[in-house]
Amino acid sequence: MTMGSQSVADGTSQGSSRFPRITIKRVLACLAVLAAPILMLFLIHHYAVNVPFRDEWDELSVVPKAYNGTLDFASLFAQQNEHRPITSRLASILIARTSQLNLVHEMYLGFALEFLSLILIWRMLVRSLKETAPALIIPLTIVSSLMLFWTVAWENWIWGIASFQYLGAVFLAVLAVWGLTTWRGRWGGVAVGAASTALAIFTTGHGFALIPVGLFWLLVSGISDRRIHWLQICLFGLVGALCTVLYLQNYHSPGFYVVGASRVRPLNTFLYAITYLGSPFWTTRWGVAPVLGCLGLCGFIAGAGYLRKFTPSWLDAIGPWILLASYTAINGIVTALGRIDFGVDQANQPRYRSVVIPFWISFAVVLSMVAVHALSRFDRRQLRPAVAAIVVVFLAGYSYLYYRGLRYIRIQSQLCAGGLPYVLDYDKAPDEKLRPLHPYPATVRALSRKLDQYHLGPFANYSAR
Repeated sequence: MTMGSQSVADGTSQGSSRFPRITIKRVLACLAVLAAPILMLFLIHHYAVNVPFRDEWDELSVVPKAYNGTLDFASLFAQQNEHRPITSRLASILIARTSQLNLVHEMYLGFALEFLSLILIWRMLVRSLKETAPALIIPLTIVSSLMLFWTVAWENWIWGIASFQYLGAVFLAVLAVWGLTTWRGRWGGVAVGAASTALAIFTTGHGFALIPVGLFWLLVSGISDRRIHWLQICLFGLVGALCTVLYLQNYHSPGFYVVGASRVRPLNTFLYAITYLGSPFWTTRWGVAPVLGCLGLCGFIAGAGYLRKFTPSWLDAIGPWILLASYTAINGIVTALGRIDFGVDQANQPRYRSVVIPFWISFAVVLSMVAVHALSRFDRRQLRPAVAAIVVVFLAGYSYLYYRGLRYIRIQSQLCAGGLPYVLDYDKAPDEKLRPLHPYPATVRALSRKLDQYHLGPFANYSAR
């Protein structure tokens, strides 16, 4: 009887151990992780306006075609500057069919993709740190949440097309890296990586950076395992090549490109690229953005080199973060080559910052791992003041930039809300009242007339007729 009771007790204990015990510490950690997403969800709800803005007036032309039966692949495949955003056009059609083209829903969709990125980054943190530095998992997840839902990328939160395109690009990059590193050397990882790369390429041109990133990982991990999977490398490369060939069909350089030797400007290109990396810190005044971009790049390379030397399982520990940082760095160089004619300050565009954030998350992970390894021989009591100072500086800088981003969210919201009445009265509205929403008022009137016809977007519950 005693042994039976003991067995029941053991079984109950083992069954209950499957679920982590709810503690105050875990609840507070969960709240800290969710604080930034919840606040951003509130900001979208409060400030988003259901009216197209800038490039959206051009991109949404596919929606009326889906209603009148003239939609074809050429319309979906058409260029938008350097991009072929097939996925965002399909998403717009889906939102039109399900919510009468409520563009705020597209912003919620972008939010959902960013939240999925946070979940995948958390899973990669668990896998990277559970053996070497488990104490870092919760703090770095909180930092990742704060950075992913930072208002510095204010355009991408309350601009429908930017929400899907840029936050979707980040999600697909994170998904590709998660798949390749979690199922290392397995066909499942290659399938996730290749599919994510293909979708990313036809979301924004940033997806092309995943081709060298994926090939690099498959080769390096194969060398580390002493078994290079050439068939997997060939398949991934073939997907990338096919996407590239398809992408370049009837491709033409945007009108703002300058062709010729005058484009070769090594110094300006370098300054643009490091400003791009430092763009979340949001100012080129006194050289802050390029300096921090350069320091971040050098710090990441040095930190990764240190861990490569002193961490036995370095590829599992820092592999995902090397890939994410490389994704951002490659896009910085490519964007510099394409946009250098606009000047170095153009690298500071708010919509780029979402693509840059994975670099700084990777930087935080690598530098934290270096600190844990290098400072393990010091007394924790001696380190507490330094850690407290770092936390205070981070939170102060983060809060200041968050406030600046919030101010621009309000300005953007007021601009769109102020233009909405003139869009609804598009036939009589003066050009100067429509121009803040798009440089060409004729484009606004043409699409407004079609949206009005099908009661879509701002005309869902209103008819100008």
